[in-house]
Amino acid sequence: YLAVLSLILYIFTKISVDLYSGAVFIQQALNWNLYASIGALVVFTIVCTLIGGLAAVIYIDVVQVAIMIAGSAVLLFKGLNEVGGWNALMESYMKSAPNVTFWNVDNSSVC
Repeated sequence: YLAVLSLILYIFTKISVDLYSGAVFIQQALNWNLYASIGALVVFTIVCTLIGGLAAVIYIDVVQVAIMIAGSAVLLFKGLNEVGGWNALMESYMKSAPNVTFWNVDNSSVC
């Protein structure tokens, strides 16, 4: 009984977090209402699953991976362009990294 209950609770909490995070993204990207975003995600998921079954879910996951890799590449190149390239990034990182540690001699927890 407890195993089934914990499994059901895990599934519902995972689904609710996934729906909420996807809806927040859609809300920020498209300026939609949060509840409309959740509804659109649920409808889109139901339609894709009913029409194509598990194969459609797998294809959508492949498309999501391609979108995430493309977005990461765009972000990488835009960020490198913003800081002046890889060498400028490494140079500014080495300047920003602390190289001296401050030890508080009076042993209080405040720096």
